[in-house]
Amino acid sequence: MAQKTQKSEQEVIIEALEKHLNTPQISEQNCYDLALELEVIGIAEDLPSDLSTNPDYFMGLGE
Repeated sequence: MAQKTQKSEQEVIIEALEKHLNTPQISEQNCYDLALELEVIGIAEDLPSDLSTNPDYFMGLGE
């Protein structure tokens, strides 16, 4: 990048750091919170409420 812009490596690094530090940071959300916000959880119809705890759906698992 320094060669392309004809700047010193130090100038390129300083500019990159300044740009990064002046950019608003994205809030730290986990995937679950983001899915809730996007309303993609619970949109499927005719499915059991929780497959992870329903033993009927464990049959044949790991075979």
